[in-house]
Amino acid sequence: MDIASILKTIIKKNSTLSPVILVDEYGLYEEYISGFNNVISLDSPSKITLTKTLADKNLQCIYMKTPVELSGVIASGRANKLDITPVMILNEVESLKGKIRGTIQLSAGQKILLLKNFNNICNSLSSKDSIDDVCVKREILLHIQGMRVSARGLLLQILNGEITREKLITLELLSFASDIIENELSISMTPYGSYEHLLSKVMVTYSKNKYKEYGGACMNDYLVDASDMDISTMARFILDNVGELRNPIDELDELYKDVEPITLTYAIPRLFIKFLGNHMDSFIQVDEEKLWTEEMKNVGAYVSELRILENAIFNNINYKCVQNNIEFLFDEYKNNFSRMDSAYRRVEAYYEKLAFLPDFYMNDSLHSTMNNVKQRYHNVISKLNGRLFEYYNQYINDRKVVLKQSEFIESRKFKKRTLFILADGFRYEMAHELIERFSGYDIEDVDVIGELPSETEIGMNSYFIIDEKVELSDRNVFSLKKDGKIEFHICDWRKENLSKKLGCNVITFEEFKKNKNYGDSVICFFDEADVNMHHFNSASKMSEAIDNLEKILRYALGREYDVVLLSDHGFVDIEKKIDVQDKTITSEKKKNRYLILNKNEDAKEMYYDDSISSADYLEMGNKKLCFINSTNSLRETGKYNHGGISFQENVITCFVIHGAKQEMTDEQKVFFETIKAYNEITGKIRGARGYVCNVMSGTDLVFNVMIDVDEYLLHVPVRQYEQGTEFLIMVSNGENTQKTIVKKEGGRVIDKDLDIFS
Repeated sequence: MDIASILKTIIKKNSTLSPVILVDEYGLYEEYISGFNNVISLDSPSKITLTKTLADKNLQCIYMKTPVELSGVIASGRANKLDITPVMILNEVESLKGKIRGTIQLSAGQKILLLKNFNNICNSLSSKDSIDDVCVKREILLHIQGMRVSARGLLLQILNGEITREKLITLELLSFASDIIENELSISMTPYGSYEHLLSKVMVTYSKNKYKEYGGACMNDYLVDASDMDISTMARFILDNVGELRNPIDELDELYKDVEPITLTYAIPRLFIKFLGNHMDSFIQVDEEKLWTEEMKNVGAYVSELRILENAIFNNINYKCVQNNIEFLFDEYKNNFSRMDSAYRRVEAYYEKLAFLPDFYMNDSLHSTMNNVKQRYHNVISKLNGRLFEYYNQYINDRKVVLKQSEFIESRKFKKRTLFILADGFRYEMAHELIERFSGYDIEDVDVIGELPSETEIGMNSYFIIDEKVELSDRNVFSLKKDGKIEFHICDWRKENLSKKLGCNVITFEEFKKNKNYGDSVICFFDEADVNMHHFNSASKMSEAIDNLEKILRYALGREYDVVLLSDHGFVDIEKKIDVQDKTITSEKKKNRYLILNKNEDAKEMYYDDSISSADYLEMGNKKLCFINSTNSLRETGKYNHGGISFQENVITCFVIHGAKQEMTDEQKVFFETIKAYNEITGKIRGARGYVCNVMSGTDLVFNVMIDVDEYLLHVPVRQYEQGTEFLIMVSNGENTQKTIVKKEGGRVIDKDLDIFS
């Protein structure tokens, strides 16, 4: 019920014998009754105007804000004075009737808040068994900004400057606020004589107490005379609720715009960031649990990841390969060098974010450190990649376990309930980071090497090739050809060929999401990593691709599917463009990481190698591929690229996550034959040796037996049950459970996953 209706009801109830006079000095009800019929407002009341107005026979109420002498009018019985109390108002609310205890004394300010937030306050009060003066004032306080908040929300409003101490005093709610916060949050508000800049005052004082760093004498005005315990509990609350205190935290940081830190403090974000920026060369150990703003976390993560990367580079700077075969090198890369690639990508991602923090980013030491790390990182990976380049043909010919992409699908048997994710450009180290989020699953990491050149047209199509070819056109473009014709509908072709290879139906992931009962294989093309690589030139964007792919994996696993995560190629961090090149080679022959030349053309051997084998199904015509032995590019490119030879590009993502239930063979299935129910349930159960058989009627166990033969003849008396009674016949060995239902004088078989009795 709204306030206007309640006031109208109160006026009507109290004016049955004579009109009432409502004196409203604070104008609490003016906006609500201004449109009432039979209510007259007197702006300048006097005895004369009062007498004239009371002559109106239809009059119910006279409303005035200026009090006048009413004793004569009241004594004569011509009118009664109406005092509208909070109790009268609340008792008109159906859900509150009978719950009001005692009187409720509210100040004018409290009444205004009650009326302003009436419906919200009544909704909160309706859940209580009894309502008294304290209860109402508490709800008024918690609704002071409109919507109800908890004690936590109330303190956040205070810290955000939405509620001042002076406002609480005026509303006579200060003691209520202090009590609520102290009783429910164990935080004392007593030390704070003013709530202005409260967050800044608390954190400055906390920093001085805990870290002996607060900016010195220029910040003395912000120090609070309070116990360490009081400051610490309030500071802890601020640290735990940082996401809802953005403005006052910015205000705190602004105080330290021109202040340089002497020691490390975690209490003042700006001082923390400045200190680390000024001491990049010191490799300060950061306590990540004490980082509380997003900016602090980014800086802290950068420093921590940089230390991990530095250690990885140091441990591998003098790396020597002790075995010269592809299986050993794959193991070395996956268990060692890929972790370094991952750390380098994350360092670059945080380095990008630091550009928004001038206090940190403007330090020359930051950039010199990054340049030095990049140079040493490339020095390390060039040694391993140089070996792959030098022995590539030998490795491919001598491999024992490592598969080519074109060999993977035929290398194993897949369950029908399998999602195949083809993730374009999803480098191995990114996939490994993703897979680590799925602890508890049985996961296989299959060694697969990418086919050359490491382009999508080659690597992605490798998985689906049956007898098709990829042909190089006169314009140096790779085209898939089927039966001598260019295949334009590539995704449909991939889906069809996967279905042929698997021997089952395959639908797209979008179709899969719409069909909740589907139980065959699914294909999903995920190109976010490759798009981000070529369009955004950003390491942090690559990390976003990991998070988004995780959602697809979890969806499929949630539907009890196996997931096969595959990539077409990886990518390498481009060190630089090769400055010294063969000037006779025209630009249209230069790809990012390799050349396409006529077979009779020569290239300088010190830069290129044309003897490395490409994919078997690639038809080059009168042309050849020439690869470069470095992580450089042949033309201007972005941060990342692919197409060449490196472990970063050629170690292919191939993870199999087992999430599907074990599919039963015909030998494992239990068969119910000719099950009928008359005076007894009869029939044959075949293939259930070692199973327990239970016959249920509702929740009653009718029959139980351990089956010890291959063909069990069922005989269960059910004479006492009425016609139409349904019986659940269930056999189980702990791992496999199968069921059927039979109705007395009839029967039907149900799906083994359906149990209408559960």
